[in-house]
Amino acid sequence: MSVINSFFDLFTRRKDSSFIYDLDLFQDIKNRAYLKRMAIDTVINYVGRAVSQSEFRVMNKGLPVKDAMYYKLNVRPNTDESASDFWQHFIYQLIYYNEVLVIQDDDGDLLIADDFSRHEFAVYEDAFDNVTVKEYTFKRSSRCLMLLLKILQ
Repeated sequence: MSVINSFFDLFTRRKDSSFIYDLDLFQDIKNRAYLKRMAIDTVINYVGRAVSQSEFRVMNKGLPVKDAMYYKLNVRPNTDESASDFWQHFIYQLIYYNEVLVIQDDDGDLLIADDFSRHEFAVYEDAFDNVTVKEYTFKRSSRCLMLLLKILQ
């Protein structure tokens, strides 16, 4: 019986603590990932607030003009957002996803696309299909709807 017990003890009894699985290691990785995400979001929000407090000037022949475009960029770009909310959302998309597409709808409102597919051309402007803004997908395809920024290509 002692031979069977010693053989059984070989697999069941742990002699050193290094064999024990450390579940805190997985918890530590999760916490570090969360803290990195929080740090990135904090920096993006800080930069977004700084940009949203700036004033965009529209120039015509060297003179500042306060027209409809000035109003769209500084006061109310669309019916759902103020200019500061719009620019914070713009900077968040630009820094976090490395690109942002701003389109102008039929009413002249500026909208930030949530999803789009881009078709690149060598000589012509790029075309964008399946542009989606808040669960609405535009049916038409367009050459450069308004603006696409990529900061790291």
